[in-house]
Amino acid sequence: MEAPGRAQKQTFSVNFFLKPSKSPGKPEAHIYIRVTVNGHREDFSTQCSCLKEEWDGSVQRMKGTRERARSVNSWLDTMAGRCHESRQELYATGKALPQPISVN
Repeated sequence: MEAPGRAQKQTFSVNFFLKPSKSPGKPEAHIYIRVTVNGHREDFSTQCSCLKEEWDGSVQRMKGTRERARSVNSWLDTMAGRCHESRQELYATGKALPQPISVN
């Protein structure tokens, strides 16, 4: 049981993963971002895609140093950063993280 006056601990995570294309014969998979707050998760498209062979699941980024990989990885870093900034803003104002999560 929680002590009176103490805020409930909130969990928060941001992950990226590939989702195969629904179009048959299309080799590229779409890159999605998953935001999880207190066990509630929501997936959103990053509007990026890559070949399965170009994806490193352990670091959740595209492999390589070519311009396209650098550009996609930079965008994924920006998206993750925005999620964490939003969390910090809510935390600083004392507001609880929304459930379910919404993207405006």
